[in-house]
Amino acid sequence: ALHCESSFTSRWPQKIFFYCHSAPTSGGRTPICDVRCVYRDIDPGIRAKFERLGVMYFRNFGKGVGMDWREVFQKADRQSVDAYCASHAIHTEWLDDDRLRTIQVRPATLMHPIVGQTVWFNHALALHKSSLADSLMKTLMRQRGESYLPHNAYYGSGEPIPSEVIQHIRDVHNRHTILFDWRPGDVLMLDNMLMAHGREPYEGERVVYAAMADPLTWQEVGIELTVPKAIPKIIDSETSKAKDHNLAYVEQGDKEFSRWFLKAVATELQMETVDGTDCFSAIGGDSLAGVTLISEVFDRYGVDLSLETLMESETIDSVLDEVRSQRSR
Repeated sequence: ALHCESSFTSRWPQKIFFYCHSAPTSGGRTPICDVRCVYRDIDPGIRAKFERLGVMYFRNFGKGVGMDWREVFQKADRQSVDAYCASHAIHTEWLDDDRLRTIQVRPATLMHPIVGQTVWFNHALALHKSSLADSLMKTLMRQRGESYLPHNAYYGSGEPIPSEVIQHIRDVHNRHTILFDWRPGDVLMLDNMLMAHGREPYEGERVVYAAMADPLTWQEVGIELTVPKAIPKIIDSETSKAKDHNLAYVEQGDKEFSRWFLKAVATELQMETVDGTDCFSAIGGDSLAGVTLISEVFDRYGVDLSLETLMESETIDSVLDEVRSQRSR
């Protein structure tokens, strides 16, 4: 989704550079959009609420979906992460299974320090749950609930942002989007506070390098950040967790199911064949591919396979054993 780089953090680059080393065979464009136009054309009532409340960013790190907190913060212990977050107006919550949740509030708009115009400068569109891939959001909402989504955006007060508001913001961005095809050797430089950017899906090899420069902080533009006092009230009981889900069983022979699942894994990972002794994550399976497979299993057999089982099992055979176990209950 279109965004201004790092607008949800405490420091962002004023300039961002792209260099196309190799262009894909299709797709893979980098949409860009003037966020002065976005600010101007957003419904005044919607814009005023965002300007009054700001945007709350809710993120979960670790366990299958979402990056590990050690990788994100480049720190090895919880105390260092807590200290960093406290100094950058970020609320931290440590969850089970060594997971981390962070909550922070940032402004939704900003006056550009050079051109003197107000810009739409936030990640509400990119980090709102409605921007997740549909199969990913449905699976995670069904299995874990909203409080365990990898990321979400709320108004700064903790109030949910309706999906229709995000769709309006998305439509305004799309109205002002500029598209171009990459060619090897192309260089693009953006003022990160004037132009949002994104990325399209693609086929073939795509290597586009990015570099950032001239960092700026909220304090340097006269805005003091504070740790959020209001935490969003999320009612996960409105969703069904995997362990509580009423499974709809389909009578199917184990051999036929096993053949179908192995073929589905091979298709998803673009491999000719996959063996039951293979490890899903070791042969290139990531969390997004896993969610696609989980959705297919649920739609076809009514079994809600957990992402942890798929990602952490030593072999695909052990994953199949778990599916058989659920089908026989």
